[in-house]
Amino acid sequence: MATQYVEALLAKPPKPPHSCPQVTTLWLQGKELNDECAEVLAYAMRRGDVKHLTDLVLGINSISPRGMCTIASAISQSALPALRSLNLHRNPILDEGFAALCAVASHIPLLQTVELMECGLTAAGAWALAAAAKAGNMRNLQSAYLRGNQLGDVGLKALCEALAEPKVNASAVEGAGFPKLQCVHLSDNQIGDDGCLALAEAIEAGHVDHVRLIQMSNNVQTRDGFEVVHDALEEFEKKRLIQVHF
Repeated sequence: MATQYVEALLAKPPKPPHSCPQVTTLWLQGKELNDECAEVLAYAMRRGDVKHLTDLVLGINSISPRGMCTIASAISQSALPALRSLNLHRNPILDEGFAALCAVASHIPLLQTVELMECGLTAAGAWALAAAAKAGNMRNLQSAYLRGNQLGDVGLKALCEALAEPKVNASAVEGAGFPKLQCVHLSDNQIGDDGCLALAEAIEAGHVDHVRLIQMSNNVQTRDGFEVVHDALEEFEKKRLIQVHF
């Protein structure tokens, strides 16, 4: 049943919104895809059916870590070399599934946008993303939507550490860190004062000078956490180009 369903979707893909590239977008959001469907999609990827895709939208489905690992395995065979945007929001891929994706990030080198809202990620997921960045595999990432997870203070510290990589590690690989990152959305992630302190230190050290928006609303920091970030932005005139929204 899943095979026929997914093959039918691939044969006559749903029309994406006008904001997406019409020919190179596969829009499968909210299509009740599960792990069995993910296996069929991965098989099609290995066949080379979707090598032309720049945008893959799988949001609001039921793909678990098992299904995500299957898709990641297909990606590792260079099935999506042109991919620029990947939307997985509201799939329960958890840290295991996301780590599998991060492990094959070198095979999607043009990736610019990831949407991972409400995917059940914790600090372990943030560390997986940071590891991929340190390896130079997030060199083109511009936007990361991570709202509604549980990254916490430890997760934000991991991301700040990755942002610092090219400046603090003399042997950092080319493209290490997040050199093109413009926006990172971290709302609803249980980030407290310790995470805010790590962010403030990254701002003061110049590790996020290229970032333009950090969304931090609906976290658990106190006024102290808010003020330490605010003071870091105020103290360094050029940092005012960075917007941090609480």
